[in-house]
Amino acid sequence: MSMQQSITILCPECGTESDVMIQDIVNGQDLVAKTAFLEERLNEAQCVRCHTNITPTVPILYYDLEKETAFVLAPPESSLAAATQDETIQALTNVLINDLPAGQRKPYLFTPTRFDSFERMVDAILEAEGITAEVRQRQAEKAQLIEIFLTSPDEATFQHNIEQYDAELDYDFFELFTGYIQSAQMAGDESKAQMLFALREHLAKSSSQGQLAVAQLDAQMSAEVAKRQEQLLEQLREARNNEQRERLIADNYELLDLTFFEQVAAKIDQAAHAGDSVTANSLKALRSNILFLKTEYEKKTKAALEKGEELFKQIIQSDQPDQIIKKNLAQIDESFFFVLGTNIERARQQGQTEPAQAMEKIGQVAVTLLQQRQTSKL
Repeated sequence: MSMQQSITILCPECGTESDVMIQDIVNGQDLVAKTAFLEERLNEAQCVRCHTNITPTVPILYYDLEKETAFVLAPPESSLAAATQDETIQALTNVLINDLPAGQRKPYLFTPTRFDSFERMVDAILEAEGITAEVRQRQAEKAQLIEIFLTSPDEATFQHNIEQYDAELDYDFFELFTGYIQSAQMAGDESKAQMLFALREHLAKSSSQGQLAVAQLDAQMSAEVAKRQEQLLEQLREARNNEQRERLIADNYELLDLTFFEQVAAKIDQAAHAGDSVTANSLKALRSNILFLKTEYEKKTKAALEKGEELFKQIIQSDQPDQIIKKNLAQIDESFFFVLGTNIERARQQGQTEPAQAMEKIGQVAVTLLQQRQTSKL
């Protein structure tokens, strides 16, 4: 789960106050939010007047049920007084605890480890995942090696680099490379993900350790997905109402594939063979409920994207895009920005710099107007 709230920020350049939405609870299993946090992109905002980029300094609660960790960033440079900051941290903790099913309310969540430095908190998150300072140094070296292959000008140079660095093209190298692919997928850049995947396959076939490393990684990823699906099923079973299930489905939609429902079917058969008709019937009802909620989520998502695409077309085809945005400000939402971002990326890939910049300007205008509307409400 994540929590958003509106806060007032002061532009360091022009002194203008702006009201912006921030996310102050991060689920470590939400790879998009986690990556944004680790890369310091989580709560990026923009001044409504001079468009200076601003990152609000506020307490942020990070938790990971799988790693059994709970950390809170309480930076001393926060504009909150010490007592207010303590109250805010306690409020975040209470929101998290109350939103989790009873079976997941572990003791460590009630007393998150506190950090006054972003860097130290990131170190703790990575340490919990087994990524020590030494490991990070090795990853940096592997990243440089990946860059060598990405920038190879031709096949002859590519093959020469494989021969030169073959001993270093090991499991760690392909693990990091696979992470690059996943990052591109999470960012919605499918063309980049496909390019990296093809390059990984080429490297795997041409190097001495590659094929075994990739096979091990793919098997491990399949096992991790199966584990996450098992956890999701338990969360759905423990959910108190459809509202919680809807949130779980939205946050974990990619896990609700054929394999997930095969797991549910296997559990139903297992319960039936054991003579446990109560559990079997309960799982059947849950499966029907999940399928219904999944279908509803898909309908809503499709409708929202179609609406976003239609609004995008109206704006892009208008001689006065600012006026169209103002007129339809209530319809400017995540779906619109997703459509806008997809079109900007497509234009960049096709070398259409001016259209990409024009669309970026549209995004900036939309963000500014939304922030101004939020300010006027308060």
